[in-house]
Amino acid sequence: MATAAHPLPARRRFGLNPIIVALVVVIVSAIVWIVILLPERGPVEEVTVTGPEPGQVDCRAPVVFRATVRTNGRAEFVTYHWEGSTDKADPVRGWLTFDKDDTKPVVERKLIVRGSAGEKITGDQKLVVETPNRKEDSVDYSLICKGTGSG
Repeated sequence: MATAAHPLPARRRFGLNPIIVALVVVIVSAIVWIVILLPERGPVEEVTVTGPEPGQVDCRAPVVFRATVRTNGRAEFVTYHWEGSTDKADPVRGWLTFDKDDTKPVVERKLIVRGSAGEKITGDQKLVVETPNRKEDSVDYSLICKGTGSG
């Protein structure tokens, strides 16, 4: 008596479903775009720095840089520092407190530019908000000494 051969069960192919792979790629791309490309959101929304107009300055007197910080209305303690291309010492640090949506000036940065009469002085000054979220702005300057500054 002959026995009937039983066929082996069909083997399942395990592979990646192209639709699931495409969906994962889209989700990961969206997360990367949101995390890397969108600007940081936080209570500090804007920092604006202004400096002296280009032209001649008395190199015996300080050149003044001003900045403002704007917040979105939450009560915050904001820390910041000034830094510049010609600074040799530690950055100048400061802080502000906000209790509403407001724009406040920071402590001015007074910089002594050193040079001889007619000498061109260039550089930049930047205000960096450190906390509660990082924001910064900078201004380049190009000045010509009209005084006889020493140093």
